[in-house]
Amino acid sequence: DAYSLTGTPLAPAFITDLPAGNSGIAFDGTNYYVARPYYSTNQIAVYNASGAYQYAITLPGAHEIEDLSVDYNNVLNPGTLKICKVAGLGVTAGMQFTFTANGNPVSVPAGPAPGGTCVIAGSFAQSTTVTVQETGPQGYSVSDIAVAPLGNIVGSPDLANRKVKLTIGAGVTETTFTNEKTKGETGYLEICKQELIRSNGSFTFTLNPGNQGPYTVPIGGCSPAIKVSAGQVTIQESPSPLGIMASCSTIPAPRQGACNLAAQTSTVSVVAGGIQSQTIAIITNRPTGRGGNEETVRQDIARPPLKEIQDCAKYDVTKVRPQCLCPQGGTDTGCALHCDAPMVADAKTHRCVCPEGTELKKGKCVKSTSILDGIHVGIGIGVGGSKGGADRDAKPCDPNAACPGRD
Repeated sequence: DAYSLTGTPLAPAFITDLPAGNSGIAFDGTNYYVARPYYSTNQIAVYNASGAYQYAITLPGAHEIEDLSVDYNNVLNPGTLKICKVAGLGVTAGMQFTFTANGNPVSVPAGPAPGGTCVIAGSFAQSTTVTVQETGPQGYSVSDIAVAPLGNIVGSPDLANRKVKLTIGAGVTETTFTNEKTKGETGYLEICKQELIRSNGSFTFTLNPGNQGPYTVPIGGCSPAIKVSAGQVTIQESPSPLGIMASCSTIPAPRQGACNLAAQTSTVSVVAGGIQSQTIAIITNRPTGRGGNEETVRQDIARPPLKEIQDCAKYDVTKVRPQCLCPQGGTDTGCALHCDAPMVADAKTHRCVCPEGTELKKGKCVKSTSILDGIHVGIGIGVGGSKGGADRDAKPCDPNAACPGRD
């Protein structure tokens, strides 16, 4: 049977009618400690009775207790302080940060946002003011300090000096520090997604150090410039039914590091500075379940369907659907026409044509069989009469233009 202590703080309380040989649970439901009373030579322990420390009292056989007096020690339960650490920009998850709580040292590993990793920093009497001071490591700054419950914070967080004052309340008082690498050591990274699958969709990525993200990048598109820690940054692609990682590259090219296709990670270098010095990471995927190596993937990218490149002299293969840059017949600057031998480029039409004296038949240049080949000048000279010798010196008539005074 369950029994309760009765009475009020600082007044006698009683446990009554506990049958011999039975067990019961005694608690007072208040926020007070209870004394450790004694009956005869048998100690009956009564501890913190707030509900967190329920306990059983067992009497020896043939005994029972009636009207046992219990005295209260009028002491509030201590509150618990919890310190949490969130790994921000440039901070690796698991990195140890050191603190003091009113001088007591505490070590807390950094964890991913939003909650980070937490450590119990000790118990303090309620209403105690505690200063939580971050002491290390160096090279990192505090970007945010939060306290919960919010009403327990004293004043404002001191981000510059990496500390906060708070009041310990009932239960748990929690403070969360978010750190990042010291400012001035950051750069920018842009992620672009190439995809062999010609479909809509997107992929997600996270970045380390700092466990930044996730960032969503559409097929054939790029992310905005992302502020990251300068140095080596690892891009982790999340699993997707759309495809698996097939190749990695960067602009500028020398910034590409390890490309682990099995783990779907790409490690790149990011230099400190603004967006103008950013690193562009290009990640290409292939359909899930398809075999082949990276070279096969490159060939596939450079070989779009025939209908995509008809009447196109130059196209951009980085697009999901190849984009024609230099159409056949176009005159855009930089669109130099390339023709497979024996065909040659025609400067006027900007098309590939067969050499003079040949014609295109069944996709090949063959010797021309036209009776008009090579006699265009003769047509200009031989047609029409003259009324005088002077006409003999006249220039031949252009067969494609009118000849005044001639038939």
